[in-house]
Amino acid sequence: MSELATKKKMRGGHRGHAAKLISGSRELVETYDGQRKSAVEQAKVGLEEKLETLRRLSTDEAFLEEIESSAKVRAEMQEAIILINGALTTGGQTLVTEPSGSISNVMADLENGGSSSHARLPKLEVRKFDGKIHEWQEFWDSFKSAIHNNTRLSDVDKFSYLRGLIEGPAKATIAGFSLTAENYAVAVELLKRRFGKKVAIERTHASQLLKVSPVYGEKDVRRILHDTVETHYRGLCALKVDENTYSGIVVPTLLEKIPDSVRLTVTRGEEYLKWTIKELLQALLTEVELREDYRLTPQVKPLAGNGRRMYNASALQMNRSLGRDRDRCAFCMGKHRHEDCARVKDMRERRNLIRKFARCYKCLEKGHCARGCKVVVQCKNCKGGHHSALCETEVSSASEEEGAQVGNEASTHIVNVPA
Repeated sequence: MSELATKKKMRGGHRGHAAKLISGSRELVETYDGQRKSAVEQAKVGLEEKLETLRRLSTDEAFLEEIESSAKVRAEMQEAIILINGALTTGGQTLVTEPSGSISNVMADLENGGSSSHARLPKLEVRKFDGKIHEWQEFWDSFKSAIHNNTRLSDVDKFSYLRGLIEGPAKATIAGFSLTAENYAVAVELLKRRFGKKVAIERTHASQLLKVSPVYGEKDVRRILHDTVETHYRGLCALKVDENTYSGIVVPTLLEKIPDSVRLTVTRGEEYLKWTIKELLQALLTEVELREDYRLTPQVKPLAGNGRRMYNASALQMNRSLGRDRDRCAFCMGKHRHEDCARVKDMRERRNLIRKFARCYKCLEKGHCARGCKVVVQCKNCKGGHHSALCETEVSSASEEEGAQVGNEASTHIVNVPA
């Protein structure tokens, strides 16, 4: 048998023995009542010796794949040792919950320094880094907190975890380094130089804002565009970049990526040319939430035999939850009466909005049509059976007065012409 095969077999044997030690230690801790202290201490010594053996075997680059899997075994052993310490400290009263071999839970215990409180925290994941520059800072902050700053891990262990958490261009950057303690610091510094430059991260965030996928139809206006923009905006905020330095370019570009009708709605009556990215996000969020509310409006069932419309419990509950919209303008969602809307003055556009969002022409509420409306409405302008906000009489009268005034001026001008 070759030397390489012999070493692999030896490592496999050590890992198998380690698994048995871990299992036995957990059983001892779960049943420990303070009486078999020597057995628990012996289990701890066995785990520590096996852990040191596995660490000595984790320095050969030829066993990279086995080293990475062995790191998980060592993490489980460290967790078992922590549980034993807690049991010995509290005399068997420590709280032991369902064990987990994930690095995240082990890190939580190690950072607490093996304290007497061992309640399992929720699983925390360190996301893999695939070379996207704008994702570097988030990755490094997570890795640094969970692994890099952990004094209970050797540099070889840290390097092993690092190599397992990077992909693509990032992995290629440090592919030539052997798995040694000295190379860990060099690899970290190289990754920081390649992906951690502040200026490069800023440019990448700004570039991603300009490359956001456009929305082609009104029905496709979902949170994905808003959330994508906000992600990169928050990234720039974290770098303390003044939004005024890029809003002048980014805001007009983003407005071009939404449908004309939506753009008209969110910019109507606003000085959008002076908007910052934060103001654009707020306008988009308001529009998205409004459309989601309309999409969730329950449909009314057909007339029953008694001539009344039937509502199920969910529809009634939804109508109650949407009751807050009654205090808002039906055309722009502003906090004013419908007929006082200054953003949407054109009657044709008002009617189009009522039809588009399925509001009642009589009371302007959602959930029913004018035919089934039980509200008695009388226009204060023409006494008709429609809402005053949709009355065209006032508009027509104003147009006639304006025309009459122009006609009078013209007549006077003609009369005063000398013969």
